Amino acid sequence: MDVEDLVKSYFRLGFSNKEILCLLAHQHGLIISTRTLQRSCRKLNLFRRKNQTDIEEIASFVQSEMATSGRLHGYRWLHLRAIRRGYVVSQETLAAFPLSARAVLFA
Repeated sequence: MDVEDLVKSYFRLGFSNKEILCLLAHQHGLIISTRTLQRSCRKLNLFRRKNQTDIEEIASFVQSEMATSGRLHGYRWLHLRAIRRGYVVSQETLAAFPLSARAVLFA
């Protein structure tokens, strides 16, 4: 795997930039600067807050999670789960969903 593939996979797993740099150095022997990592992320269109996922997709995700064991957890857990599934969404957006999703499910 080349550096860009590694950066993309670690980014999708939810690692921070500092963690990605450490993983590249210790696991793969690749030492790059923070600026080079940022440049690679921008080149690969990997953004943490930009390009938010469509709200309908998020609503569908929240409803599917609420139908399973997701209703037992809070919005922080839901946010982590969404990030790991590849959605780009803020915690504030997810914090607004669970109550309305529960009302729809149990009405």
